[in-house]
Amino acid sequence: MGITSQKDDPRVRAIALLAERTDLEAGDEWCPVPDAEPAGPFFGVLVSGRVMVEIGPEHHIVLQLTSGAIFPEGLLASYGAICRAEMTCEAYRVRWHDFYMAVGLSTPSATDWFWKFRVQEKATVERLTRRLQ
Repeated sequence: MGITSQKDDPRVRAIALLAERTDLEAGDEWCPVPDAEPAGPFFGVLVSGRVMVEIGPEHHIVLQLTSGAIFPEGLLASYGAICRAEMTCEAYRVRWHDFYMAVGLSTPSATDWFWKFRVQEKATVERLTRRLQ
């Protein structure tokens, strides 16, 4: 994830078990899920590869996401954005409810990966919001 999480952390393992894996080839589209979806809001994690966030019928590129990127699907969906793979990608769709359930398995310490995740997620939301408006 680019946030130095450990594979043997039970929270990371629980999130991995609940996440939906998506493999994209160059040119494939990832269509973000709106927050109003019955399953609740989701976020995406780009594990490998590179995608372009595009909006509008002309597919205007607003941002490039690279390996380790965390992106809020609801925000992208609210602007009608899609993510188009520039190369082979491995990505995961995670329900926020599942994430918080897994993280709640223990109390994170001040140096825990959870706080790095939150900082990266907040920075991505701010950057996407500026670019999409």
